[in-house]
Parts: sequence; C-alpha cells; structure tokens
Amino acid sequence: MFPEKENIPSGGTFSTKSSFSAHSSEKVLLAVIATGLVFLITLISFLYDFILSLKEYIPLKGIFNSDNVGLANYQNFFSSVYFVRLLSNTIVQSLLFGIFIFLISLILETIITYLSPKSILSSILVTLTLIPVFIPDVVYVSWFINLFSPATPFMTPYIAKWFIPLIRALKYAGIPALVTFVIHEKTHEEKTNKNFSLALKVSGCFSLFSIMFINVNDVTITTLAVNPLIYETIDSFNLFAYRTGLLSADYSQAAAVSIISRLLCLITVAILYFPFKVLAGDIFHRILHSENEPASNNYLKPLSSTVIALILGIIVFALPFCGKTTNIFDLRALSMLFQNHNVIGAFTLSIIASLISAAINVALSAILSYPIVCGKTGLKRISIVLLVLIAVICSVPVSIGTYMIIRSLGFFNTVFALILGLLSPISCVWAFVAIARYKKVPEGSRYSKAISKPTVALLLVQFVYCFNNYYPSLIYITDRRLHSPSLLYREIAITGGQAAGQMSQYGSIAFWYGLILSIIPLAILAVLRICYRKDSLLSILGMSQRR
Repeated sequence: MFPEKENIPSGGTFSTKSSFSAHSSEKVLLAVIATGLVFLITLISFLYDFILSLKEYIPLKGIFNSDNVGLANYQNFFSSVYFVRLLSNTIVQSLLFGIFIFLISLILETIITYLSPKSILSSILVTLTLIPVFIPDVVYVSWFINLFSPATPFMTPYIAKWFIPLIRALKYAGIPALVTFVIHEKTHEEKTNKNFSLALKVSGCFSLFSIMFINVNDVTITTLAVNPLIYETIDSFNLFAYRTGLLSADYSQAAAVSIISRLLCLITVAILYFPFKVLAGDIFHRILHSENEPASNNYLKPLSSTVIALILGIIVFALPFCGKTTNIFDLRALSMLFQNHNVIGAFTLSIIASLISAAINVALSAILSYPIVCGKTGLKRISIVLLVLIAVICSVPVSIGTYMIIRSLGFFNTVFALILGLLSPISCVWAFVAIARYKKVPEGSRYSKAISKPTVALLLVQFVYCFNNYYPSLIYITDRRLHSPSLLYREIAITGGQAAGQMSQYGSIAFWYGLILSIIPLAILAVLRICYRKDSLLSILGMSQRR
C-alpha cells in the first residue's frame, strides 16, 4: 500500500541488508504463501458465482446438473433496462460519496490543523467525528429518519440521490480526521513547520480510495435507507444482486451481476491504485519514520475530552426524539425491552460471534501484513497484488457463491454462518502496515514487538465492526433467536411500520434500544481515546472497511 522510502535511521547509518537481519526470510515466504491460500479460498466463491452465472440454476437439480446457458444471463442483463441504470447509479453514488467525504473531512482537518493538538477542543472534535464511525449503521440511519419526519430525503428520488451519499460520508469522515490529528500532533511535538497541504492530501487520499473501490456503496446503510420510490436513483449492482438473488431467488442472474460488479471494481482499482499508492505513501511517511514518543501517563485531558464528546453525542442522539415530544424517560419502555428475551438474549450470542470473528480477522491480518512490512521488494509486490485481488473479490457484500457454499455446508441458521460472514481481514492489514511503519519496522523494531499493544486496540476495533454488522444475520439467519441486536433494532426502528409506531412507548423504546445498542461500541471508543496513543489509534483504520 505504501511506496518504499529511503531508510532514515535515528542515528548513524545502516545497510539495507542489515535492516532485514532480524527478520526471517522464511517467515516472509510463509506469510506470502498464507496470503496465497486466503486468495484461493476467496477465489472459490468467485468461481462459484461465475459457474452459476453460466447456468439456469434450479435448486432441485443443483448447480452442476442445471442447464448450461452460456452467456445468456449476461446478455439478458445488458439488454435490460436495469444495466444502464445500475451502472450509472453505482458510479454516481461512488463519485458523490468521494466528493462529500473529501469536502467534509477537509473542513474537519483544516480546523484540527488550525487548533493546537494540545487543545482540549481538538480532542473533543476528533472524538465527536469518530462517534458516527463506531455506532451501528442501523442506529445511525434511524437517527436521520427520525430527524426528518416525514422522511422526505428518503422518499424523493432526486433528493435521496445526493442525501444518502452525504450521510454515508458524514459517518466515515472521522477516520481521515483522526489520521490528520495523529500527524499534526506528531509534527507539533517535533516542532516542525505546519504543512498546510496536509488536510488536502489526507482528504484526497481517502476520497481516492473510496472511488477506487467504486462498487462498494455501503449496502448496510443503503439497504436501510432505500425503498422502491427511490430505486431509479439509488439502486446499484449490490442492491440489485441482493433483491434478485436472495429475495427473488433468481440466483443465476444475481451471480452474473456480482461478476460484472467485481470487473468494474477491478478496472477502477487498476486505474487509480498507483496514484493512491503515491499519495498514501507521502502522507504516512510523515509519521512512519519519526522517533517513538515517550510514554505518557497523563489521562486527564483525554478522559475529560472523551466524556464531554460522548455527552454531547448522547444529547444530539436524543434531539429527534425530544422534538417529537417523546418521553425518553418512560421507564415502561425500558421494562418492555428487558422483558423481551429475544432482544436481550441476542446480545450474548452476538458478542461471542463478534469476538471470535474479530480474533480471526486480527490474527490473519497480522500474518498477511508481514510481507508488506518486512519483505523484500519482490515478495512485497506479490503480497500486495494478492491482497488487492482479495479486496476486489470481497468488494461484493452479497456473494451468491458464498451463500450457496454456506448452505451446502449446513451452516445456515447456525452461529458458524455468522462467524464466517464476518470474516474479512483486509482493512486490518492496512492498519497493521501503518502501525508497523510508525514503529519503524523492520529497521528500528521487531514486527512482533511493534504490533503487540496495537493488536489489542485493533481487536477492539474489529469487534465493533463485527458487532455492528447485521448483514450476515440478515442473509444467513431466519431463526429470530439468532438474529443480531442490530437486525432486531432494524425491525423496531425502521421496518416496524405503522403498527409499531402507534404504540405509546414506541419512541422511548427506539431511543433506549438504540442507546443500549451503542453502549458497547462507544465504550470501546472511549477506551481507545483514553488509554491508547498515536500508534494504537491507527488501529481505527480497521473501521474503514465499508460494505
């Protein structure tokens, strides 16, 4: 991901050969082989989709006994009214998101660089911008639905066209703001001159990355906000594959659409990867070869700024409910929630599944990032190419091939389906690379030592990502007892309909369940902001993975 820079020792000189002396070339080779194995595993679902797209799939016959139709599914899709609409919507939605996240993060980062990094205001601002990143998508979207009541931005096609990318950008703008804050704090400590182009570069880098994976349109957010009234401007390849394949059972057509979506992503990655690589390398080089900062035991400022930010966040969350004259202090609503065994019991299963998936993601990413950090040029390039191909294959959140494989293994409606559906270590890899570079691996520190403490932070970050992700539960689970808390909240706050809205305690239930659902992610955000410093805070890059 990051281009090679000249080795910059903290004192004296050293040779490139000696810089790798502490790291075994055999371990690098084994890590590259492990990356290849992960690529082959992800390739299975792609091949399954490809074979399925060449068939007229009939469930009773199975995939291999169904009739071959060649490219008929592709021809039918290209000749349909959907192709041009889905292609233009996918591109426009990605471009709008890229533009919005560039502008929003640029404003935030300009303010951050203007303020002193020692100022409590800068810490409060950074924490506030990270709150949307950490709260569940379903809570985030329902807040906007409650804010705009009637929900005109979600019902009018030409307003929704720009409004949905806008709220997506608002959710993730805190990540580039955090990166800018870390770099700005470091340059302030080293008493170097301010770089006024820093905010522009960081914003541009994250915007370019978003456009590079053009088919990733945050289906977990868009699915919550979309409805038939706005399909003409919001419908995309991923949404269409979900409706056609999993809701209408036209698996072959959906598989063909997912293949086309991946090919579009591959094209944009091939075009934009090298500009992104140069820009990302220039940004992260500012912090990656700096002297390690002395340990700080001053927790008062981060504690106070985090508490203030969280209180402000809770007040903002309550505003739409208070505007509707909802009695958010209705204790009967809390009583109804705790008496519902499905609602409370869902937390235990979701926490266990999320912890297991997060641990696997972090362990895999620690291995996959090793060749990029410690490998020589050839193995490093092979590893990066494999990781980019894995990211392209996994850019489709609704893979009919993966769905079929999980069903054939008998994992449907089991906790194993939840765990498998949450496995995706790619964003963690880039986080580990940034952390290791910050620690000056390989020339100044050993890889295992450099990532030991940040690994705990990244585990917490990945747990939040898995805990908030309701999509595996939506796709692979029909048993309500196994539904994730986020999916249950979706039924209460978004899809409950008029019957739920007529309950006298409806507003209070929606408020308290959303707040309870956000407590664990926000508590982890507080721990990260209070207990961890610059290198470990880069673990929040692991939240940049959008679905």
